[in-house]
Amino acid sequence: MVNLSGGALQTDGGGLVSGATVTTSAGALFDVNGNETVAALSNAGTTDIAAGTVLSSTDVTNTGAITNAGTLASMNTIANNAGGTLTTTGVVNGGLNNSGTVNASGTLNGAVVNAGVFNVAGVGTVGTATVNGNFAQGVAGTFAVDVDAASNTNDHFVVSGTCLLYTPDAADEYRCRILGGPGIVSGNR
Repeated sequence: MVNLSGGALQTDGGGLVSGATVTTSAGALFDVNGNETVAALSNAGTTDIAAGTVLSSTDVTNTGAITNAGTLASMNTIANNAGGTLTTTGVVNGGLNNSGTVNASGTLNGAVVNAGVFNVAGVGTVGTATVNGNFAQGVAGTFAVDVDAASNTNDHFVVSGTCLLYTPDAADEYRCRILGGPGIVSGNR
């Protein structure tokens, strides 16, 4: 077990924390620049995956900040809990349950359930997020996209499976433009 309660642990891969459960507390930094396989990752501090892969053989739980420019993978689920922020420009492998904030541009391989805030490419940034799996937006969730009228660009959200956007009131209306794919979109719910 590796407990980071302050300071920083930087690894360039090579199995420095191989097989260990890595737990970061508030104020601690787990800085990854290579490939690491861990038993579990429990993050309440900061985890920065600048390059390489962090693979958890069980779960990844986050109530802190995870920045991923490489690959974050879980053999089970990735839980981005309330108070947690997951920002990814890389690849996320494994089912993602979000009740915190996700800023995603890149690829999410697995089902995504959103009961928090899901920002395509992040706030104020136009980009693309791809979900290879299903996306389900819960009643408590917020789904945000950016539209830049000045440059005539907008976020793109690509889902290979079913995309469910829930609105809590029958009077609420939403419109989705389908550019391709097998999903079904309905409006006026």
